[in-house]
Amino acid sequence: MPTPTASAADRWSGHAKGTPGYRRIQAALFAAGIACFAQLYSPQGVLPLLAADLVLIPVSPSPLDGWASAEMLALLREARVYRPELVARFVLNRCGARTVLARETAETLADHDPPVLATTIGQRIAFASAAQTGRLVCELDDATTAAREAKSSSMWPAS
Repeated sequence: MPTPTASAADRWSGHAKGTPGYRRIQAALFAAGIACFAQLYSPQGVLPLLAADLVLIPVSPSPLDGWASAEMLALLREARVYRPELVARFVLNRCGARTVLARETAETLADHDPPVLATTIGQRIAFASAAQTGRLVCELDDATTAAREAKSSSMWPAS
């Protein structure tokens, strides 16, 4: 009989390797690990959408971008389960001036949910420069074409 001051480790040495009890514990720990992983990482993509008031999905005029946006649309559908009023729009960006491809992409997206914004964003170096500095194009130089396009697309509030 164990003494009253003996610890649990002194009283029980665990299941021996290879026994049914040992295998059950291993299976339970494995299942717990998978469940923990799923709980932590499955909602990660939808969390920013739940916190947003407006979701802008950038799409360049290319069929590849259209196909790539399918996952984003799946996340948007999931977020709308919890926030049905969530507003989302496609934003055509990196568009060449008056190209057939940009026009056709806009026409294709016109019938989708979410709809496409009427204003397009051109291929502008200012956007890359702004991203590099961690600022908005309007903060770099409010008079640039990029800043005017961004403001006209309602991506930023009027100043």
